[in-house]
Amino acid sequence: MDRALAGDLARLPQLLQSARDFAVREVGGLSERPVARLDAAPAPRKLPPHGVGTDGALARFAERWAP
Repeated sequence: MDRALAGDLARLPQLLQSARDFAVREVGGLSERPVARLDAAPAPRKLPPHGVGTDGALARFAERWAP
């Protein structure tokens, strides 16, 4: 198994909690956020040649899509 996937699997409960915590923060702040994004959408990015793991994916998602 890929090392990143094996590491994620070994830490699955913590990763699920991290994803839940991120979602709670995002939903909790909806009333302060604009309904729509007024600037241009982010440009497409190529996927990295190697996976970044769940923590890396959550961080990249937050950086790219959270206001």
